[in-house]
Amino acid sequence: MQKLLIAISLFLLTLQSSFAEESDYTPTALIVGSDREVGFEFTRTYANRGWNVIATGVAPEQNTDLMDLASANTRVTIETFNANDFDAVDALAKKYRGTPVDLLLYATRLNVAEPPSNMEIQKFGQFDYDIFYLSLTTNAVAAIKVAEAFNDNVITSQHKKVVQLSSMNGSIGKPKIRCQRCGNFFTESSFAAANALMRRLFKLHRSRETGVVVGMIAPGPVSIKDIAPLVADNFPADSLVSVEDSVAGMVKIIDGLNEENSGSFYNYNGQELPW
Repeated sequence: MQKLLIAISLFLLTLQSSFAEESDYTPTALIVGSDREVGFEFTRTYANRGWNVIATGVAPEQNTDLMDLASANTRVTIETFNANDFDAVDALAKKYRGTPVDLLLYATRLNVAEPPSNMEIQKFGQFDYDIFYLSLTTNAVAAIKVAEAFNDNVITSQHKKVVQLSSMNGSIGKPKIRCQRCGNFFTESSFAAANALMRRLFKLHRSRETGVVVGMIAPGPVSIKDIAPLVADNFPADSLVSVEDSVAGMVKIIDGLNEENSGSFYNYNGQELPW
């Protein structure tokens, strides 16, 4: 009986220690594109949750809200970083080697008519192929490069999530939407490629049984400053969504990602999209 009581006591101590370690764990989000409006709102949201946030951006010093947030919150670390520079991707991954990344969020995008990807150079017969390649790199190739570079960081975390902000224009079987000039060669092909790469990443992790879940999310017709005139010109006013509402919807989807719905493509409002 005494041996049994000792065994039970040791088990309870182990269990208590395990719970303590779990409660002491602080998740980490690495967000690519924190210096932009949507990326910043993700950064603010996860920082307010008490997460550690590695906030990356091409020019973070130009976003005063981001700089103020980092100054006020020691859990937010800013890294100047261009995902299209693959040497920089490798260097950042080396710097954070051994750091678990619970959420790897690729939130930077080159969208329709967004500088320098304006509509005129996307018309058939007058393509600017340098910008075409830039769109493909920014929206697809760089995203999978980042996922590859930080693969071990994600696998060793507790939440194990990789999420890319895509676009409904990348859905080959996309549902009908009220939009006058949605999509073009550059945007549709680059986001279709991004979706295909993320879908393949999902299959890789499932086959290796890593526990990593992968999601693609379209933020919707967000009225952000860079492309506000385009969005207002193309979408009815009642369909526009604020940055705050879009991110709130996407965070809810990220919270619900698991191994059963891994590899799915969602609109910010929870609607599953054909990828």
